[in-house]
Amino acid sequence: FLVKGDLYHDDPYHEIRVYNEFLNDGTLPVPRYYGSIWNDAIQKHHLFLENVNGKMLKHREVNYWYKAARALARLHAYFAPKAAKLSQGGFFLTFDTAYYQAWADRALASIAKESKDLLSRLHTAINGFDYIAELLAKQPHTLVHNDLSSKNVIVDTSDSKARIVFVDWESAGIGFGLIDLIHLKYNRLNPVQDDYLCAEYFDELIKQGFPQIKGANSEVLLDACELFFTLYRIAHSNLWGESIAQLSKRIDKACSISERFGKTRRSMVS
Repeated sequence: FLVKGDLYHDDPYHEIRVYNEFLNDGTLPVPRYYGSIWNDAIQKHHLFLENVNGKMLKHREVNYWYKAARALARLHAYFAPKAAKLSQGGFFLTFDTAYYQAWADRALASIAKESKDLLSRLHTAINGFDYIAELLAKQPHTLVHNDLSSKNVIVDTSDSKARIVFVDWESAGIGFGLIDLIHLKYNRLNPVQDDYLCAEYFDELIKQGFPQIKGANSEVLLDACELFFTLYRIAHSNLWGESIAQLSKRIDKACSISERFGKTRRSMVS
């Protein structure tokens, strides 16, 4: 068994409930859940999961990244019709307009402590972000992992058919699944691989009959999600102790995405 403590922020039952109430279908790409116990000595829960014999995705070849994208699409498609049930649980964070906007505000607050020049550039990048927040919030909702870096994806190749497993569900919420895909691939692959990974994800969504995206095409939504996630990273810059040079690169990225998003959106309108 894998013994795990230190659970979801101030809610020690969050990940336990996610596994017990929603991730207990044996067909899902997650480790099997065996139960949990309270350890009074250390005042923490232990979560008992299947010990998956594999390596983190970040240590695997690119073809496994494509398999992970398809597994993620199947997971999102599985939970899309269950969005109402997820909401009834009462313990999931919901990715609504206020949620997305709050991270833009936090990014500004973080940069305001560092540099007036960087703050001015970031203001340029998020000009019109209220539209993006509304666009993302109205997309079909599903179960979102919300911390899907490649270290939280395990690839088990002990069988002839590789198994993809998503772990660490402490931050799971309800929202637009594409946020997970952006987190997974963020600054990890080259442009060609990046495009192919996204194509694999969308192709699998179509095969699974996932609800159609609303008010935009996949290219626009990818940019919208990537801009949001870049702001999310910027908002954490103080916590991570990033240098001014690192922050400048992130803000350059945000400006570039914002400009591209605007051009694509204008071309669609015209």
